[in-house]
Amino acid sequence: MGPCLPQVRLRTRLPLESGPDKSSLLTAVDAASALWFALRSPLLLEWEVEFEGGFTAVLAAELSTDTAAAWPPKKCHLSVAPRSAEALGAATSAARALTVPSAATPQQLSDLLLAGSATVVELAPHLAADVAEPAEPRTTLMHPQAASSQTSDIDPPAYVSGQPTLVNRDDRRQIFQPLCLQQWNHDVCGHHALFSLRCLLRDQLHLLRDEQRFWRHAFADVESLVQHGEASGRWPKSSVIGGIVDEMHLRYLVSVDRELIGRATVASTSESLREQLASLGPCPEGRRRVHGFLLPAATHWYSAAVVDTPGSNREVWFFDSYNWALASMQTAEDIETLVECQLEMSRGYCYEKLRLEEPASWLHRPEEHL
Repeated sequence: MGPCLPQVRLRTRLPLESGPDKSSLLTAVDAASALWFALRSPLLLEWEVEFEGGFTAVLAAELSTDTAAAWPPKKCHLSVAPRSAEALGAATSAARALTVPSAATPQQLSDLLLAGSATVVELAPHLAADVAEPAEPRTTLMHPQAASSQTSDIDPPAYVSGQPTLVNRDDRRQIFQPLCLQQWNHDVCGHHALFSLRCLLRDQLHLLRDEQRFWRHAFADVESLVQHGEASGRWPKSSVIGGIVDEMHLRYLVSVDRELIGRATVASTSESLREQLASLGPCPEGRRRVHGFLLPAATHWYSAAVVDTPGSNREVWFFDSYNWALASMQTAEDIETLVECQLEMSRGYCYEKLRLEEPASWLHRPEEHL
């Protein structure tokens, strides 16, 4: 027997103009017009469910003429809040919200619920909520290329805490690429890059693949961006609630995190990165220095950290949330091979997407038509 379905609400968004006399009935023509427009107006569907610890989760999705051909829609809105109206009224900002892909698995949604409820309590500790502790890091699925490059002889330097698994390394250039939490929400690469950097700067690389810990950071950072954006007018809530972050968002997050101030910077161009590396100067005598960088690509964010140890060569730790083996790439041919591999995988994904979202047009088409 399956679980009980949560409550569903249907709401139309079409405003209907009323005449001067609101008590008068619509004419048949007006009623027909209202029905015709209502059938074509978007609906917001909300599923609400209560879960352990005194919390309520709401998953919302819009049904419109644009999404009717493919259900569920590509993205939906998830929010987690205290269950009681009194608690929510006392801390309305305690609700945590994020746009997520509808393709998320039950396990992934579970991680989001636990992370969201945990950050609610961190914001409003007076709420007596019994929130589960973050689970131990689980083994995550890797990109095929990353999986093929992971071998037992790829070991990290001995001094690194937790002995993280490496996806790739280049000993000659002292570049190490640890296995990160595999990104499944394609909008949150900036949050992944920031989380990986935090793990290294805190000497907690053993937490790199802790899914719930990552989402706790993401929920908290999104809320910080929402509050600052609304207070300063720098950006609207809608621009950050989906998890996408631009350079100005990451610069702000770094500027308000006492563990990152002075230890991490955004390098928006290769020239900026070279200048910042040069400005680091010699390593302070007698101690190790670590400085992190957030690195933008066309549609992705990476992060890296420079580790300077007196008497040793400079090391670079590189993080990619898709776990492509990038640390050992050196030539144009290496890059071309990687791009071709990515395009091939993207091509197959697009084929499948067309067949799923527009089956009437593409399901039985030969591949050459695609």
